[in-house]
Amino acid sequence: MHAARLLLSLLIKKGYRMEIALIGPYPPPMGGVSVHIQRLAMRLIENGINCTVYKTNRIGYKNNADSSKNRFFKFYFVPKENIIHFHSSGYELKILIIVLYYIILGKKLVITYHSLRKTRKIIELLGKVLINCISKFNICIIAVNFHIKENFIKMGVNEGDVRLIPAFIPPVVNKEEMTAIPKGTRDFIDIHKPIISTNAANLVYYNNEDLYGIDMCIDLCTYLKDGYPKIGFICCLPYIKNDCYINMLKERVKKNNIENNFLFQVESCQLYPILMESDIFLRPTNNDGDSVSLREALYFSIPSIASDVVSRPSGAVVFKNRNIDDFISKVKNMLIDYEKYKEKLKGLEYEDGFDSILKSYQKLNG
Repeated sequence: MHAARLLLSLLIKKGYRMEIALIGPYPPPMGGVSVHIQRLAMRLIENGINCTVYKTNRIGYKNNADSSKNRFFKFYFVPKENIIHFHSSGYELKILIIVLYYIILGKKLVITYHSLRKTRKIIELLGKVLINCISKFNICIIAVNFHIKENFIKMGVNEGDVRLIPAFIPPVVNKEEMTAIPKGTRDFIDIHKPIISTNAANLVYYNNEDLYGIDMCIDLCTYLKDGYPKIGFICCLPYIKNDCYINMLKERVKKNNIENNFLFQVESCQLYPILMESDIFLRPTNNDGDSVSLREALYFSIPSIASDVVSRPSGAVVFKNRNIDDFISKVKNMLIDYEKYKEKLKGLEYEDGFDSILKSYQKLNG
């Protein structure tokens, strides 16, 4: 880390100053990708690098940029930054168009793929066009997990042209965010034990299943309530656009008689203060990139259980995807031998993605 910062200071003195444009979602809501971009921007600014976030989500606000509604559109025509960093979840047509546009303008490009969930069969053809661009021009591809990197290699990208960098950038714990836990959530935490938390960027289906496994968490809570009457489940939902599905989930909670044990946390706040109050964190997704929330829980030494749909970081316990029996079994064992699982996380090393991203910028900047 110190070597990267020393190199940065030398480059700035020699006139190779970097200006970074980050394009992607920005809080609110507090999703994995939006939080990643928020923390990346903060760290860049702390390191003396000019950075502007161009927000692609329609809600919320944007940091370190003017508040014009046309800001994102102005970006396409008046780019001032020399390094453009896109954040994507698949081979999207808009990304390909922008890439071709900025190749013509001579910009240096970085594309982070946080998942390939938005890829469709017809779009895979566009992915092959992008592959040709990568091989011919100076484009840096970042994959947040091995599955994504492997996908690019199978499509013909040289292994050395795809960098494997986890999306996790540690939070800076501060008193303001710690005390920003909504009162209803704080009251819930105070009267329940153990506390089990999970989160979802949104309520969506993937392959005709609940992407984030909230339905499985409701069933798990129902099962565990007999043995742990004061158990508390907190499901953090920073953004809800599927009113029909959230109503179905609430009805399921009511039908299972766990209304006093299951909380939908829908007010906007950082996740890490709730993680720090949790005994266990769950990530039962049926598709994933590199879960920032899972790495964050492990960073705070919170025993965590996740599905096996992708490779998971060291320290996480995995269960068979969408297998409710295995899910319940793993959580039960963790509750029974909780101190053993807690002890295993002591001294666990974590990966800070910032330094590797910074090195990628420096390499592009020459």
